[in-house]
Amino acid sequence: MSVESIFRKINACPTVEDTFNCLCRFFEGQGFRGFCYMAPEGVVGRYLLLQRGMPDDWVSRYQKRDYRQRDPIPAAAFRLGTPERLSHLIAGLTGLSTGEKAYLEDLVNSGLTDGLVIPAYGPLGRPGLIGLTQIVHPDLLDNIDIYLVAAVAQQAHIRMEILQSTGPGPLLSPCEREVLYWLAKGKSNGDIAEITGRAASTIATHIRRIYAKLGVNDRVSCIARAIAGHHV
Repeated sequence: MSVESIFRKINACPTVEDTFNCLCRFFEGQGFRGFCYMAPEGVVGRYLLLQRGMPDDWVSRYQKRDYRQRDPIPAAAFRLGTPERLSHLIAGLTGLSTGEKAYLEDLVNSGLTDGLVIPAYGPLGRPGLIGLTQIVHPDLLDNIDIYLVAAVAQQAHIRMEILQSTGPGPLLSPCEREVLYWLAKGKSNGDIAEITGRAASTIATHIRRIYAKLGVNDRVSCIARAIAGHHV
């Protein structure tokens, strides 16, 4: 799958599962064979834990032992806010509980290779975590384009959140929520058109409708109202 097409393919996915599969296919081409996606309970959607290519024994233990209650990696990744190697993230963890230490010891012995942990942030405020592991070459992590990795993971998370959203607050459409997310990130109309693959005139129409639904007349007020109402 080409870099040029990945964003269009993600935006066209009709379900969460299709989006995850699209993400996996792209990163398989980058040299990974293990994938997981985690989104905790929050503003939008149900708790999600999707995986492919992880060791079967590890997946079984994670679920049966309810390891997500003792897993310190998501919180550390969200605090960091940028992609990080799994091994580096684990090495930087401090002040762990006995349960967290036991979890990490099991993780190290699980058969997983080193990989990447990528935090992502959704249009209605819920974070997500993308894990990439089972690398096909030991030098992969030294040479990968980390900015591309982060951008693709972020877009997939946005798509999955939009597909789960039940639309709290004003009845913004999925497209309007996506545009509002990028507005809050400081993107111009032209930037949003390029990111989403839509025409600039369509983006302008979405923004006018967002203003009307939020009861504002300018971009600054729109973002402030969206944040206050937990729409971004």
